[in-house]
Amino acid sequence: VVAGGVATAAVHLVLSAEVFGGRVTAPPGEVVSDLLGMGVFLALVSVTTLGLGFATRGSAGTLTTAFMLLMGVPLLLVMTGTSIGFEASLRMPLFAGLAFMGSSDTPMGGPVPYPASQGLVWLLAWTAAATVAGYAVLRRRDA
Repeated sequence: VVAGGVATAAVHLVLSAEVFGGRVTAPPGEVVSDLLGMGVFLALVSVTTLGLGFATRGSAGTLTTAFMLLMGVPLLLVMTGTSIGFEASLRMPLFAGLAFMGSSDTPMGGPVPYPASQGLVWLLAWTAAATVAGYAVLRRRDA
């Protein structure tokens, strides 16, 4: 799954190079690091979605739940304008993934308040939670 994520990110990199007309350059070491980070992020999101699929047992429910978990709820929490909502959104998969991949910005314009390693821990926690939930539903319904 990581290889698929790396390949997807590499294709994106090659196609976007044409859009920017060669004005953006990056050292090869940074490119490899970024590609691996994106591959791991996409792999963890894929496994999370798989767990959600087992839990919801339907394609429409899985896609809706995954979209809301990844994009909807974090952005809604930010839009509340409260510090609790903002802090909660930073621990959700979208912003944890951005922290893991080394993003320096949050939706409020400030830096991500924790290191990449903590972002990876939050991503792994969400992946584990979705996988455990999917396993529990699968065992209960189909045992």
